[in-house]
Amino acid sequence: MTNEEMEKAMQFILEQQAQFVANQQQISERVARLETNMAVMARAQTHMNEVVAVMADTHTHTEEKL
Repeated sequence: MTNEEMEKAMQFILEQQAQFVANQQQISERVARLETNMAVMARAQTHMNEVVAVMADTHTHTEEKL
């Protein structure tokens, strides 16, 4: 392998590593957003569970009165 070929190969590897690092950063940012979204969804689900429980209690109370 000539010096020029070696230089080209090294340049290619460096470019690929730089692209990999950039892709990893994007993935890390996406994962962070997903974690935030999952936390919001978990809180919403907890709230929905509470609302359903209140509705069930209200329904039971209404049934008892009827």
